[in-house]
Amino acid sequence: MVMKQKFTFSLRVSDDYEENNYGFAESSDYVDPVTVYQGFPLEEEWQEPFFRMEYGEHIDFIDNDCDWIICSSKLKEVIEYHIGSMPNVVWLPAKVQNDEEVRTYYICLITSFLKMEDVLDIKNSRTLKNGEIYLPCFDLEKLKGKHFFALENFNNEIFISKQLKDILQKENFTGLGFEDWGSV
Repeated sequence: MVMKQKFTFSLRVSDDYEENNYGFAESSDYVDPVTVYQGFPLEEEWQEPFFRMEYGEHIDFIDNDCDWIICSSKLKEVIEYHIGSMPNVVWLPAKVQNDEEVRTYYICLITSFLKMEDVLDIKNSRTLKNGEIYLPCFDLEKLKGKHFFALENFNNEIFISKQLKDILQKENFTGLGFEDWGSV
């Protein structure tokens, strides 16, 4: 039996998100949540969306009704600094208002995805009876040099390396958490 270690993560809200009463951003009626779909470029010209938080303060990673990755300028800058120039990573501006002020945030979109066979250990990934993978197990050898990516069939997730996760954790970004995914 292969000993599994978890070295691949995805971005999500922090475990203390609700406890800290950080708030939930709701989009305006004109916003279509499928406009931003990881692994696919925008189909139309970007129209800066507006989100409203009924309560809570402006934090670094905001939970929202579109399930988009919405980051503060600071979080965006740290990610950009550590992943370098990646032509398939696009940062789309959005406005977020709480009771006190409106701020510009950035929605992360990765416009192309990696194919599963290029980064997964298919044998150790968990599958349904029909063979569809529902819990990917990443192959660390295949992931070398990949620190920020989208994966086909997992278009709600942005996956990051352990190295990037450790950097982001040290910065203590508010609202930001990580989900562990398996690697061998």
